[in-house]
Amino acid sequence: MNRVSIQTVHLEAIVDHARACLPAECCGILIGLPVGEQPPTSTADESLQVSEVHPVRNIASADQSNHYKIDPLDHLRLQRTARERGLRILGFYHSHPQGPAEPSIEDMRRPWAGYAYLVIAPGHNANNGSPPAISLHTAPDNMTANQRHSPTPPSPGPWHVRCWEWNDTQGLFTEIPLRVADATT
Repeated sequence: MNRVSIQTVHLEAIVDHARACLPAECCGILIGLPVGEQPPTSTADESLQVSEVHPVRNIASADQSNHYKIDPLDHLRLQRTARERGLRILGFYHSHPQGPAEPSIEDMRRPWAGYAYLVIAPGHNANNGSPPAISLHTAPDNMTANQRHSPTPPSPGPWHVRCWEWNDTQGLFTEIPLRVADATT
């Protein structure tokens, strides 16, 4: 895939979801279409336009502060809804409340090729020296009482977002460009 385009409003919704789930990882599904095309059978050389983000339940039975598992019922429901509307699932997002915005060892245990993976992390976690693809500065006004008193309180900003794709041939994630493409009225 060449790149993923997403609107600021969708990135802000993902940040809000990540904050609401702290100290656990959040997860969700990205829906849209390849740019200028109907859904092809391959994502090898296409650019993707995210038109919807859907928060879903994290049903991981392990410690949710560093694990996530998308509820299969949510996945199937959103796949059916997207297909009925001529859209498709382009990928997934999740947060790393205590790590950088890059795939973890845990993420590498169950990836699917052909999907975009957005990983989001609070700015204080981006200490690995690599610059974030997108850095969002958001106001913490909507924090819950649990978040304010959490052992890992959310950063008031920035939140870093990076986009990845699983490469089956190489057995690793590779970073793909993430473009913020706000809608024009």
